[in-house]
Amino acid sequence: IGIEASVAERIFDPFFTTKEPGEGTGMGLSVVHGIICDLGGEIFIDSAPGKGATFTVLLPIAESPPEEENSAQPPLPMGTEHILVVDDEEDILATSRMMLAHLGYTVSVNSSSSAALDEIKKGDVCYDLVLTDQTMPDLTGLELARELHRAAPELPVILCTGYSDKVNEESIRTVHAVGLLLKPVELRDLAVMVRKALDRKG
Repeated sequence: IGIEASVAERIFDPFFTTKEPGEGTGMGLSVVHGIICDLGGEIFIDSAPGKGATFTVLLPIAESPPEEENSAQPPLPMGTEHILVVDDEEDILATSRMMLAHLGYTVSVNSSSSAALDEIKKGDVCYDLVLTDQTMPDLTGLELARELHRAAPELPVILCTGYSDKVNEESIRTVHAVGLLLKPVELRDLAVMVRKALDRKG
């Protein structure tokens, strides 16, 4: 219980993790930190070994900005469609669900790429878009996108990765994915790409 000071100093850094290789990406708290900063807030950690950990989030009071500020920063594109998020990291699933739900979408999650593929092949649930991680057991994101295109060619797929050298715009085109997001994903980048993919589908 509790977190060492040396760990607490880096806990919000992208890809920092104390887990064994293959057990964590180190992206969960980094994504949370990014969302809070996008909203103009701050997050702090107070912890010591044996005493647990407390996270404090400070967010600004919502006010109506001047009209000229509104025009400078367009509102986030939103929607109500059904999106499936596929990632083997539970913290990433939780964060992605929170971000997409904030944008108005109905969100389902699956921690297994092969199970997600089987579900879509069965056709019991109709999804409007799939947002998938790249590095997963069973099928990678690229492999999942390729199989989904074969099973449901009209279903748009967006890939997320923290390793841009392994996945790029050219590689996602070969599997018919419609977009690529680099982790840690910013809320506005996610909102814009998801809306663009859904509008293109329509």
